[in-house]
Amino acid sequence: MNRPFAYVCSPFAGEVKTNTRKAKAYCRRLYELGYTPIAPHLMFPQFMDDDIPSERKDAMDMAKDILRRCRVLVVCGKELSDGMMQEIALAKHLGIVQTSLDGIEKVDECVQSESEDED
Repeated sequence: MNRPFAYVCSPFAGEVKTNTRKAKAYCRRLYELGYTPIAPHLMFPQFMDDDIPSERKDAMDMAKDILRRCRVLVVCGKELSDGMMQEIALAKHLGIVQTSLDGIEKVDECVQSESEDED
């Protein structure tokens, strides 16, 4: 199975529990659409402390390294945090496709519709 990597760009800080729940749902949806979802903001807090400045910086640097390896950055949610805007800017600078989860779902619907028309 060869699934393209999709970097999940969604809020984390503030309402951490709610944002974590939403990020998991975004990842699930991307998986269902055929992508390998990559969400550093779900992974790194498992073993790093965001309240320690050096660890926060390291986590952000590692997330940028991961983004460089992804095919698409998927913006999820209705609000853009400062961190999300930095990720979007980096993706743009690197020439990585940026879209929303709604955009990916619409493309999938079109592909499914065309497949059904061919049958």
